[in-house]
Amino acid sequence: MEKACVFVLLFLLYGAEASKLQMPSTATIGDVVKLECNILFGIGVFPTLDYIRWLKDGQEVYRCDPNKLAGMVTNQVEGVNIDIKGSNFHKITLNPVDLKTSGIWTCEAKSSDGYYGLAQMSGTLTILYPKVP
Repeated sequence: MEKACVFVLLFLLYGAEASKLQMPSTATIGDVVKLECNILFGIGVFPTLDYIRWLKDGQEVYRCDPNKLAGMVTNQVEGVNIDIKGSNFHKITLNPVDLKTSGIWTCEAKSSDGYYGLAQMSGTLTILYPKVP
């Protein structure tokens, strides 16, 4: 089923300085993990966004493209189980996670407007075995 991306951007002064990546540093096998990315561009300027995408260890796994009706695309990567219904423009939901979900996760926004270009943020997610009672 095709879904359009819903873009809600807050524009702040001086580029992407106020951007924020929210994600846990650790999770347990089988958990549901949400990764949230808010890349904010300058006030009064409405850059043309080419895409927002998520990468795991440098490989694209999710993309939201405002220029296409089918805005959400996932590439199959071992250990990456994206819950499409729980994912949107600024967040992805991983359900469930396993050891291969561990790695460096990057959120990237690309604008074709010359000043803004490319903004990205990364964080490391480590998946752990459940604690034995």
